[in-house]
Amino acid sequence: MRVRLLLLGGLALLATLPAQIVALVAERACAGHCRIADSHGSAWRGGGRLFLRSGERWFALGAIDWRLPAPDAYLRLRLDGGEIAWPALRRIEIDGIAVPAAAILGQPALQLPAGEWQGTLRLGPTRLQLDADWPPRLAAGGRVDWRQAASPLLAGEALGDYRLDWEFDGRQGLRGNFAGGRRPAIAGEGQIADGRIEAVVSLDDTVRSTLGPYLGLLGQPVPGRPDAWKVSLGLD
Repeated sequence: MRVRLLLLGGLALLATLPAQIVALVAERACAGHCRIADSHGSAWRGGGRLFLRSGERWFALGAIDWRLPAPDAYLRLRLDGGEIAWPALRRIEIDGIAVPAAAILGQPALQLPAGEWQGTLRLGPTRLQLDADWPPRLAAGGRVDWRQAASPLLAGEALGDYRLDWEFDGRQGLRGNFAGGRRPAIAGEGQIADGRIEAVVSLDDTVRSTLGPYLGLLGQPVPGRPDAWKVSLGLD
């Protein structure tokens, strides 16, 4: 009888764990680079407001709420109109998550030039899945849109919109294709493979004098094309 009472008491305690527990776990898991403020509800049905740190800046990503478990998944998490779902044991699906470009591109680990990257990065339909082998390998793929791209590093010029379609697996690494720009002034396209980004960027007369010197620092002119530069960057 005593064991049964203790078990019931433990279950009741688990059922009433506050959402602040999730906020604390999330902050510890991301080593202090994220934070859930104004948390409310329980650890199983709760919400708040999510903030992400990049360098010394904090970015407000919007309202977040979670269901653990959800009726059709182990977890469903919604963030300002986007969603992360864990529908199967080895599979996670993401769609519609949008964050300021500066919150991601300004992360020190990316080793990109310092600057106020502008625009919004949005994840389209994205999947992450572990296979059944041991040790398990990650297979992933999806789409990223960079909308209204710009940076003071590039004279504050509006760079347009870009789309990256990507795949990753444990054997071949990261691969992808991207394209976009602010046509007809700026156009870019390229590939990601074997740890490198290979791209060709073309500029028309309206922006060549402004952006051409920057591309000259990053790449080489394309022979026979005075309007285009080939850029090659390592991802290591």
